[in-house]
Amino acid sequence: MTRSRFFEFAAVAAVAAALAVALGIGEERTMGNLARVLFVHVPSAWLAYLSFVVTLVGSGLYLRTKDLRWDRFAASSAEVGVFFTTLAIALGMIWGRSTWGVWWTWDARLVLTAVMLFVYLGYLALRRSIPDRLARARRSAWLGILGIVQIPLVHFSVVWWRTLHQQATIFNTEGMQMDWPFRSALFAGLAAYTLVYVVLMRRRIELARLEDRFEDLVAAEEREVAGEAVTAPRYEGSTELEIEETPPPARSRRAVVLALAIAAFLVAAVAVVSSQATSLSRWGWVAYAYTVAYVAMLTYVAWLAWRITVTRRRVEEVS
Repeated sequence: MTRSRFFEFAAVAAVAAALAVALGIGEERTMGNLARVLFVHVPSAWLAYLSFVVTLVGSGLYLRTKDLRWDRFAASSAEVGVFFTTLAIALGMIWGRSTWGVWWTWDARLVLTAVMLFVYLGYLALRRSIPDRLARARRSAWLGILGIVQIPLVHFSVVWWRTLHQQATIFNTEGMQMDWPFRSALFAGLAAYTLVYVVLMRRRIELARLEDRFEDLVAAEEREVAGEAVTAPRYEGSTELEIEETPPPARSRRAVVLALAIAAFLVAAVAVVSSQATSLSRWGWVAYAYTVAYVAMLTYVAWLAWRITVTRRRVEEVS
């Protein structure tokens, strides 16, 4: 068994175990079965934090070493972090509708989490807009470092402002305010989501390597074709030939269509549940939250696998 397969099987087993633990414990005294939504919502938020911390580390190491491997590492973690942030917001909306009666409210933590999402979407957009690989890596590294300020703002928003969210339950000065069965379910979810993060990162880094390889092959081919037709002037003592940078390959149109289809499906699902919200039981909300979480994970894994397959085929065609 390869290392990739090992992590994938371990992630699937961990997710199944976390699901069994989360559904197997008793009801919470105040929230009842709705408390089970927290076992997918909180790990999503924590993995978003982890992803962006890894982006910070990778960005700093790139600026220090100028090694593009760290740039790929930072960029891959940022994309995975955007996925987990989006998932955390979606699950939080389900939680809010089932407990507060609304899908969204202008709560400090909700607003700051949305701002954090848009900051890192801007990070990904910045990378798409810069053709030169070194300039792209340098500028996105600085944004990856500066963007980390969002995490303490989001995390301590419940302390600094009056919000609908409760105070810290785990990192509390008076100790963890949670019974052992709920601790076990929460930490099982954190472990499972961490393994999912490792799997997603390995896939995303593989995709980043292939994309860089494709850029190199296209640039080399264009230089070769240009060299056959045009002879550049050579000056005495000159050892370097300036070559115009080749922009990175455009995202496949099918990938955009697939992403839009997934977004439309999720919006339609939210609309359907919203129209039937008054008839959903507490277990119904739990089932809905877990379905959204696992379908989103499977969809993102499938999308990564599809992008890897398409990019590998392009590399083979060019080479």
